[in-house]
Amino acid sequence: MAEFILRLVISLALCYLIGSVNFAVLISRMFSDDIRTHGSGNAGMTNMMRVHGFFPGLITFLGDAAKGIASMLICKSFILIPAPGGADSMISQVFSPEYMLYICGFACLIGHAYPLFFGFRGGKGVATTLGIFIVIDPVVAAFGLAFFIISLLFFGIISVSSVMAGVDMIFTALLKSIYLGLPIGFTVLNTVLTAVIIGFALYKHKENIIRIRRGEEKPLKVKR
Repeated sequence: MAEFILRLVISLALCYLIGSVNFAVLISRMFSDDIRTHGSGNAGMTNMMRVHGFFPGLITFLGDAAKGIASMLICKSFILIPAPGGADSMISQVFSPEYMLYICGFACLIGHAYPLFFGFRGGKGVATTLGIFIVIDPVVAAFGLAFFIISLLFFGIISVSSVMAGVDMIFTALLKSIYLGLPIGFTVLNTVLTAVIIGFALYKHKENIIRIRRGEEKPLKVKR
């Protein structure tokens, strides 16, 4: 058990540090700039597209998603091991790598939002959340991405699409668990853990949500 706890602590620390690598800030520094001093002040894809153009924003999105994927693969393949207690024990199931990935994913997301390397001022975590779920639950990630694209084509507003896709991912996790016939306890656990990660990203959009309710949120305009 002590080894399991040590591996978990190391995993959480590594995921936070990986999450702290903020691509928006790094790329904006190539322009001798800090993206956080422009526009919304957010270190993410949308602000990068508005300030520096489509391709810097796209690279930011891919980088942020990649670090979510990388942190989960590191935990899944090299760090986390099943908790002791026997294959059929409850502790072995609940504290298995499958469920610990959610906790480590949350640590990565915290690193993205509050990066150690950049004064604890980061982004909102949409791309990183997608990367996390590509590993944890590809079905949830696929439905979320599809819903995001459809919403963006319909509304043309990144924040609206992000919020709607996040809500869709939570419901997808619930419906998938029900469809697979999982016991109620694990259905609730899957849904709650998904909601915790998605909920944090939605919380980071609280100002956007206020503007959406007021009808003041602006559509995406990419710098040419």
